[in-house]
Amino acid sequence: MATGGRRPYPAPASTPPSVGDQRTFQTCLGAACTEFAPVEVVARYVGRSVVLFTDAVLPTDGFSTDDFTRFGRLFDERLYPVDTAAFGRESDIDHNGLVYVVMTGAVNRLCPEVGGIVTGYFFGPDLEPGRAGSNGAEVFFGLVPDFGGQYGCRLTKDFVERVLPGTFVHEFQHMISFNQHVLTRHGPPESTWLNEGMSHFAEELAGRRTPADFCVLNDCLSQFAFNDVTNAYRYLFATENRYLVMPDGSPGALGDRGAAWLFVRWLADQFGGTGDVFTRSLLATDKQGAANVATATGVPFDRLVGEWHLANYLDDLPAFTPVNPRLRYTSWNWRATFAELKPQSPSQYPKLFPLEPDSTTGRYDRTVTLRAGSGRHLLVQVAADAQPVDFRLSAVDESLPAPELTVRVAVARIK
Repeated sequence: MATGGRRPYPAPASTPPSVGDQRTFQTCLGAACTEFAPVEVVARYVGRSVVLFTDAVLPTDGFSTDDFTRFGRLFDERLYPVDTAAFGRESDIDHNGLVYVVMTGAVNRLCPEVGGIVTGYFFGPDLEPGRAGSNGAEVFFGLVPDFGGQYGCRLTKDFVERVLPGTFVHEFQHMISFNQHVLTRHGPPESTWLNEGMSHFAEELAGRRTPADFCVLNDCLSQFAFNDVTNAYRYLFATENRYLVMPDGSPGALGDRGAAWLFVRWLADQFGGTGDVFTRSLLATDKQGAANVATATGVPFDRLVGEWHLANYLDDLPAFTPVNPRLRYTSWNWRATFAELKPQSPSQYPKLFPLEPDSTTGRYDRTVTLRAGSGRHLLVQVAADAQPVDFRLSAVDESLPAPELTVRVAVARIK
């Protein structure tokens, strides 16, 4: 969750808390964040860049003091440097140089409303003192262990321990993005689809850049990026049913988020080089979405989307070497990755490779709903001396697509 959009009122300086200090924060009562409720919390860890707060009274099966110290050190020493190097700096509207992380059952209570697990959220107006529900501080929120279900969402300590670090680095990117786009350059917040893609990319970066001894089972890439890979599988399994460019106001289904992460991952592979200059350029701007990507890459957005769709199928395709280097990923071998996952969980990953194009040697008809940025893959098999293949796109009533819609076809010759 990331929202907001106006310039802030001045905020008074805030004295850094000490361990044991109490404070009240306003939390969202629902996913729309139009109503709020106070929570009383206690500072459990105070570091050089982060303060961890939790509910004053926690479930007995929750985290210990040592756990809070471990989470705090992870943010201070690893996750904070990952995010700020890749995306830029957060704001400091309360003038204390600290980011607040509030781990509270108020986040767990959001689960029944959305029909799934909400691991955390960032609320843009928290950086705009004077707005409804604003905490007037750099703060984001995370869930807590609650096996007994007193908050309405049964979650084990082991589960929360695995997902919280990724939540930290994900929501912190949203905070940095809001500062860079809204507070620093006085523009609108980043488009949801690109903002979420960047936050999921932040998870992957943390998995690649965090030392193994900070992670569960000493496997940081799995801990931080496993859900991203699974969401990517969901997208590739049914590309026609998912969005890349999510509708305004939509947080995106898991498959949509998989598309957004894949697209940002592919952009970084093609334009990122070996450093963080490219990703920082996507935040250091007042542009949004497609216009932002086109400016940062110097390539029209519709061309990029076509090449990305081709790369999703052609990446590491046996016996195929692309003439265009952008028709592949350089950071992942998707065919090998998904082939390894299938035997581990056949019900979750039923195919060795999820993207299976339709195939035709002649006439092909299909009626589809075109979702923004997504599409359908078709393998056309023709003899070398065959007649040219024609494509015709029309609305269901045989008219041309509506003028405000732009339909594109991307083609690559395999043999």
